[in-house]
Amino acid sequence: MRWVEVIFAGVCVTAGVVPFFVGGAHGARGLGDDAFTGWPESFEGRNLVQYDLSEREAAFAESFPGKVGLFGSDGEAGMGEKRVIMRWVQVPTRRLHSSGDCLRAMGYAIEPGKIMRDGRGQRWATFLARKDGSVMKVRERFYTAKGGEEWTDVSAWFWAAAMGRTEGPWWGVTVVE
Repeated sequence: MRWVEVIFAGVCVTAGVVPFFVGGAHGARGLGDDAFTGWPESFEGRNLVQYDLSEREAAFAESFPGKVGLFGSDGEAGMGEKRVIMRWVQVPTRRLHSSGDCLRAMGYAIEPGKIMRDGRGQRWATFLARKDGSVMKVRERFYTAKGGEEWTDVSAWFWAAAMGRTEGPWWGVTVVE
C-alpha cells in the first residue's frame, strides 16, 4: 500500500468511530427521562391535537432514543390537512434523520426544494414527495430546545451535536401538507 492509501484508510476508520466515542460522552451527560417537559400545545398559532402513531411509526418510536409525536389541528381554520411530526432527543443519534429519507424508503420520489424562512424567521428545508399521483409538500428543521441554534440539514445537526458544539436537548419538526 502507498502512504496515501494508508492515510486515507486511517482517516476513514477515524471518521467511522469518532461518533461512538463522542456520542458516548454525551450519553453519559444525558438529562434523564424527566428532562422532557412535554409537547407544545400549539404550533404556528394553532392548537395541536396529538394523534396515535401508526403501527409502523410506533415500532420506530419504541427504538428511538427520545420522543416522537404526531399532531394535527383542533379543527381551527387554516391548518387543513397539515400534519406535524415532532421528534425530541437529548443525545446525538443517527436515529434522528431526515423525513425525506423515511419517505424515500416508503417509495416516494423526493424533489428537493429551497431553504425558506417563515414569518418568525425560522429556517426550513423544503421538498416535495411524490407517489402514485399524490404530492406532499414537506418542510423540516432541527433546533435546540433552548432556542438560538437551528439546522435545516440533519447531518449538520448530528456532527455539531456529536462533536459537542451544541447542547441538547434538540427538536426535529416536520410539517407535511
